[in-house]
Amino acid sequence: MKYYGVWAVRSENSDLGPAEAWHKNNGVIKVFTNLETAKKQAELCNESTRSPNISYYAKEMNFELIQSVLKQQKRDSLKLLKNTEVSSVKNYNSPYGVLNDLPVVFDIQKTFISNYENMVAVLGRDNKLYLGKQENCYNQRQYDNRDKSLVFITANEYIYSMLYEKGCVLSQDEALDEEIYSRTDYDEWTRLTKGVLKNFTQTQEFLFDGTPFVPLNPLLEEKINQYPKVSLGEIPTLRKFISDDIIGDLEAIMKINTKHYQSDFEYDKNTILKAVQSKHAEDKNLLWLSRFSGSYCFSEADVFIGDTIPHNTWNFYAEQTKNIILAYAVEISGTKNGKVMGTLHALDYAKHARHVKKSSQPLGSVNIQYADGTSIEVKDDYKHINRQDKEVENIHYLPKNPDLLKNILSNDRADRNKIRAASFKRHLSTLNKVINKESYVMTKLKDSEQTAKFTESQKSKSNKNKGIEL
Repeated sequence: MKYYGVWAVRSENSDLGPAEAWHKNNGVIKVFTNLETAKKQAELCNESTRSPNISYYAKEMNFELIQSVLKQQKRDSLKLLKNTEVSSVKNYNSPYGVLNDLPVVFDIQKTFISNYENMVAVLGRDNKLYLGKQENCYNQRQYDNRDKSLVFITANEYIYSMLYEKGCVLSQDEALDEEIYSRTDYDEWTRLTKGVLKNFTQTQEFLFDGTPFVPLNPLLEEKINQYPKVSLGEIPTLRKFISDDIIGDLEAIMKINTKHYQSDFEYDKNTILKAVQSKHAEDKNLLWLSRFSGSYCFSEADVFIGDTIPHNTWNFYAEQTKNIILAYAVEISGTKNGKVMGTLHALDYAKHARHVKKSSQPLGSVNIQYADGTSIEVKDDYKHINRQDKEVENIHYLPKNPDLLKNILSNDRADRNKIRAASFKRHLSTLNKVINKESYVMTKLKDSEQTAKFTESQKSKSNKNKGIEL
C-alpha cells in the first residue's frame, strides 16, 4: 500500500523565505491512497492559494510519517458531541446576535481567510471554531476581542476546513465512505448553515466534487436505521478454506465488498508474491482485509507488534468505520501452475482487532533494507531516521520479546487449523447475497425518497395550475 499527500513549497521570493512542508487540513496532514486524488487536491490548493509564492504538488509519503498521521486521525466521538450547541455557551449581546462569553484577549492556534465576507476562520487554543475580524488577529497567536467581534461557531474542530476551503475533491458520499467527514460532521454543518452562519455574508460555498452540500435527510436516515443492518453475524466467520489460488479467491472477495479503490489490491498481490519468494517461514503468514474503500495486506507478525503501521491500520478501522470489514488470515503453502496455494481463514474482524490490541508486543527495533543491498537497524526514535534518499526495499519490525510473540502467533494458528475446511464457493455466494442485500436496500430507500420528492413536486405544480384556472 502506498500513501500520498500534498507537498507545499514556498519560494525564495516570499518575504518569509523558502520552506517546504506537508499540506495540513485542520492541523492534520491529509493522506490519500490514490495518486490521482492527491493530484486533484494539489490542483485545488493551487487554485485556492492567495500567494503566487506558494505551490502544491502530489507526493508519496514515507512510512514513519504515515505512522504519526494515523494516530492523529483517530477521533474521540464523545468530544464531538460535547458543547456543540450554541445554547451551552454563556450569554452576552454580540453584534452578530450569537450567544457567547469570551475573554478580551483570546488565545488562538491558527487563522485562515474564511468563506464569509471580511471574516477569518479561527481555531482557538480550546480547539473550538470561531469567526472573527482579520485585523483583530495579533501575531497569529492572540485575538483582540475588546469589540466583542469574535463569534463562537462550534466545538467540532473536524469541520474547520469547511469554513475556509473551496471544497473537497470527493463527492459527499465518497468523503463519508473515506471517513474524511462523518455523519456527525454533516449534521453539525447542516445545523450551522441553517443557524449561526446565516448571520454572515457568504463569499464562496464549500463544494463536494463541485456540488453544493446536501443535508442528510432525517426521514431517510430514520428508515435506514430501522432496517436490520448487515452484521458480522450474517457473514460466516471462523471458517477455513483450502485454496489453490489465494490471489484469485481474495480478489473475488474484494470485488464483492470493495466498491472504491479496487486498485489497492495490486499492492496486496505484490505483498503475497513477495511472501512466496521469501525464505523465512514467518513471512508466509499474512492478514488481509477488505473494506468499502480499499484493501490491505500485512505480515501477521507485524500486526501484532505495537506502534507499527500494520498494527495501527489493522486496529484503526475497527474503531472508525461502520462499513463492513472482511478479514482473513492467509497461510501460504507454495505454488502450482503459477498460482499461490494455501489456506484462508475467515476472521471475526472486530473480535480479532480486540485480540490484537490486547496481545500485541512492544516494538524493539526496525530493520530497513535498501534497494542497493545496504541496511540499517534503528532501536530508538526510528520515526525520525535519515533514509539518506535511498530507495527502501523492505522494512522489518522486530519485537522486544520475539519468543512471546512467537507463542501468541503459534497458538492462534493452532486454534484456526482445528476448524474443518468449508466450501469457498458457498462462502462467496453467502457474501454476495448478504453484502449486496444492504446495497440493494440502501438504493431502494434513496430511490423511494426521490420518488416521494417528485410526487410532492407534481402535486404542488398541479395545485398551482388549478389556482390559475380558477
